[in-house]
Amino acid sequence: MIFKQLLELGIDMPVQPKTGTVTAQIDCPQSYCKPSRPASDKTPLKCEVILPDYAEWRCRHCLWTDHIGEKPEAAEAAAEDDTPIAAPRTPKSLPPDALAFLAAKGMTEDDAIKHRLSWDGTRKAIKIPYLENGQIVNYALIRITDGKSKLEYPEKATFFGIDQLGQNSEPVIIAHREIDAILLKRAGILNVIGLPNGGDIKAKGDDFNTAPDQFAFLSSATEKAKQWHKVVFAFDGTPEGLGLRQELARRLGSGRCASATLSRGSVPQTQVELGTDALCADIHDAKDLPILGLFSVDDFEPELDAYFNYGMNAGVTTGWKNVDKLYTVMPGQFTVVTGIPNSGKSEWLDALSVNLALEFHWRFAMFSPENGKEAQTTKLVEKRVQMPADPRAARRMSFDSFKSGAAWVNEHYTFIESKDAMPTLDWILDRAKDAVLRFGIKGLIIDPWNLIEKMLAGKNETDYVGECLPKIRRFAANYGVHVWLVVHPKQQQKNQKTGKIDAPSLYDMAGSAHFVNMCDNGIVVHRSDALDDTSEILVNKVRFKHVGRRGSTKLRYDLYSGRYSPIEEEMSAQQLASAERLKAASNGDDYDAIKTYEVE
Repeated sequence: MIFKQLLELGIDMPVQPKTGTVTAQIDCPQSYCKPSRPASDKTPLKCEVILPDYAEWRCRHCLWTDHIGEKPEAAEAAAEDDTPIAAPRTPKSLPPDALAFLAAKGMTEDDAIKHRLSWDGTRKAIKIPYLENGQIVNYALIRITDGKSKLEYPEKATFFGIDQLGQNSEPVIIAHREIDAILLKRAGILNVIGLPNGGDIKAKGDDFNTAPDQFAFLSSATEKAKQWHKVVFAFDGTPEGLGLRQELARRLGSGRCASATLSRGSVPQTQVELGTDALCADIHDAKDLPILGLFSVDDFEPELDAYFNYGMNAGVTTGWKNVDKLYTVMPGQFTVVTGIPNSGKSEWLDALSVNLALEFHWRFAMFSPENGKEAQTTKLVEKRVQMPADPRAARRMSFDSFKSGAAWVNEHYTFIESKDAMPTLDWILDRAKDAVLRFGIKGLIIDPWNLIEKMLAGKNETDYVGECLPKIRRFAANYGVHVWLVVHPKQQQKNQKTGKIDAPSLYDMAGSAHFVNMCDNGIVVHRSDALDDTSEILVNKVRFKHVGRRGSTKLRYDLYSGRYSPIEEEMSAQQLASAERLKAASNGDDYDAIKTYEVE
């Protein structure tokens, strides 16, 4: 019986019918899952059983994924049709209550006809079509009973009206919603597009996907957006509108962005209460956004008041409380990381990025030529699933878990790689700028510096480094991205008394003292013995005291999960891990004897 097979794996289904399909959310039985997830998350594993002999499951926390048996053909989900949606031959005319709803927004029946609005009687919703080459490819559905809206196909989100956007030199106006864009077009402002569903994108994915990138619709417009010389935001004067403006300006580059202050707080209200002339005046009077590095006090007065009342904010947590006492991650800063070979500096950066992706949904661009994108992806999957993928491991993740982990990595990482030759720093930063626009990355990891082409042109390396590092700092500040740069130290000699290599200082980095002088934060990751699982994190420079302070702490590296834990806080967890290892050893399952890759 299928339920007995599941119980042998620790999956105890609360309901066990004899026929049909049953789905349940239960506690994940994996020993490594519960200690690392919030206590409030008691049922992270979703299991579906299709009787008589098929079951599949996934844990949304540890990504343990597998199945039993072959899925019946009848239960296979139909693949979504990617062909354009044909326009209805005889669209249902809008009923009076729908026309009244639009009139309250400032729209007329002629506007509805011109833009091919139709009616969904079942959902009591107005359908606003998205067109591509004259074909309808998506709909925005607005329910007139409560004004709530959604996209018919969120995974196909793009700017409303982007297909009709002109190629001239006029500024591009981005309206808050589809209706706002229609009203602006009627007012004679033709070079206008609208955010899909007001920027609220909810993808259809399953329970195991993390929150999708709210601005994924920018991906389909990346090449066009590069050509826009000026962008004007016509967003509501609400916290939501401010947040949209800030993030879009960060991705597009604030130097070419302006923002319109709408007289009545939104496009529809301004149109209804003051009319077309006032609406046009608000758009034409849009003010350029402040350019980073060029401010008046008025530009940051709210932040100034907040500093006085509450103090300066620290960066976001690293995921390790003991490290947070010394170092937090501030967007827009530049951190240099060094350490002797095989000290774990790259491994620690990978684990840090996974913590930030899990906690805050940060997305990263990684230049890591020593690993390559395939090996780097595998390492990240292992850290996410907390199990090895190596075929030599007696206990390894299933193929389904590996694919789920790879899908998670795809949501949070993009890889910078040049197959032709060693890339220059300018080339890497150009790719990173594209990644900010397309994916909204918050972190950039360059690992290591010595594999970047040095365009010395007669300069010595010190002068060259002095020219390059300001470029990294400007990129970090202008795009709100935290940049980590891995720099190898000079060759270190063993301490004659201890027989081990001492931790290097920041001034031991090969190339130039400029690395120390120009970075915001400087960290040394040290492990004196390659077989030791204890890593010392030495924070040797912190430019701003609200971000951290100098000092050192220790983390323990677990080879099986690929994750780190604070030594000061891990006694009970360590005892549990030791018991697990003893149990595994008694079963002949000693993963610690296997090294899947050199831990760098």
